[in-house]
Amino acid sequence: MPDFTDTFSGVKPPSPKKLTTFEPFNLTTLQRGFEKTEKFQQVVETELKRKDSIACFKATPVRMNKNGSLPDKVKSDKQATKAVGITLQSNERSVKREMFEQMKKEKARQLEEELQQQEQERIRREVEEVKKIRANSNFKATPIKKFSNKLPEVARKDLTVPQSPVFQTLERAALRDVNMNIE
Repeated sequence: MPDFTDTFSGVKPPSPKKLTTFEPFNLTTLQRGFEKTEKFQQVVETELKRKDSIACFKATPVRMNKNGSLPDKVKSDKQATKAVGITLQSNERSVKREMFEQMKKEKARQLEEELQQQEQERIRREVEEVKKIRANSNFKATPIKKFSNKLPEVARKDLTVPQSPVFQTLERAALRDVNMNIE
């Protein structure tokens, strides 16, 4: 095998190249996104703090006497509440329902009476009409129409005599006569 070692003796060996150093991207859209999330977190935290402060119960302080004891009665302009007997709505509704049912039954009864009266009136009218028709309709036989017993007269005419039809005009007849005379 041939020896190629001395043919490359004048060539320098390649120098090692520097590798690229990686740096994170610094995009403006990413910066805006981080700023928005930070603002949103701050808003959420302030809202939570506000809700917590609202949730805290704040009572008005009790009025104490000068000697440090509680007052016997607190004066107010309102009258004392009077106890009144309890009336349940279901009792009132049941009474109203009963009244409604009675009213409904009364209307149904009145409607039924009206229908019966109308039916009786209709029957009474029909009976009266039948009586009127019977009174007015005395049976009378209709007379037979009178016709004359004469038979029609037969006309006595003479029978027609057949004639032959005239198919020729006068000019053709004259021509024919002329032709016959020539022959």
